[in-house]
Amino acid sequence: MPEISKPVPAVTPEMREFFDGARASQAPVGQIDAFVINTNGTLTAAPGSPYALPADTSGITPTPAAVALNMVEHPTKDILYVGFPTRSQIGVYTINPSTGALTFVRAVSSSGKGVGWFLIDKNAKHLYAVNSESATISTYDLTDPSKPVETSSLELQKDVAGPSFVDANGVTQTITSQPFQLAFDREQTHIFVVSQRVTTNASDLNGNYLHTLSIGSNGVLTEPAAPIDLRELGVPATARPQGVLVVTP
Repeated sequence: MPEISKPVPAVTPEMREFFDGARASQAPVGQIDAFVINTNGTLTAAPGSPYALPADTSGITPTPAAVALNMVEHPTKDILYVGFPTRSQIGVYTINPSTGALTFVRAVSSSGKGVGWFLIDKNAKHLYAVNSESATISTYDLTDPSKPVETSSLELQKDVAGPSFVDANGVTQTITSQPFQLAFDREQTHIFVVSQRVTTNASDLNGNYLHTLSIGSNGVLTEPAAPIDLRELGVPATARPQGVLVVTP
């Protein structure tokens, strides 16, 4: 019998297509892949995998493309949270601990756009979600892990770092610095968020920042000081920083 473990997140087709501008004409696949880790390290698809995304309940018109982006597992419960960025929702799934199979439970709304990238604190009281398109970080209460409730949303400083620009779809965008990955400090009193310059204005070199957020006793986030401009650390303005890791001695 192969050893059964919980699903391992993988780079799936919909993730590649979501970021691949060269294939913009291809609709995202809209699926989640789950795998069993065998004793020899090989992977076997969990029963029912890949899973198509559930029917859209966002109310957005026209109906957005089905996209899944990033995921995080509850630290003590067999529950998986998945970003549905085009729908401004977080999908909640249960995980079968024996087989790794996923069952969709519900989708909860996000006040922001482009939700993806998550953290859950060590006490499993709060889930933090990055809304890239709206440059906000949402706090969700996990009192009932199967029903996350958004309790607050923080708009990051300098998200409008320069003049508006017209994106590849011909839409005027005012947010020129979008947040992506985030990480706790060791004590989990702060969250660090890396933001990316997304403007198409070649003369606007602002937007690559590292934000430091303070976590209140109720889980609410604040940004007491302006973010660090990564150009000051030698990062070229034309770079696309995406990823942050806290290393403690």
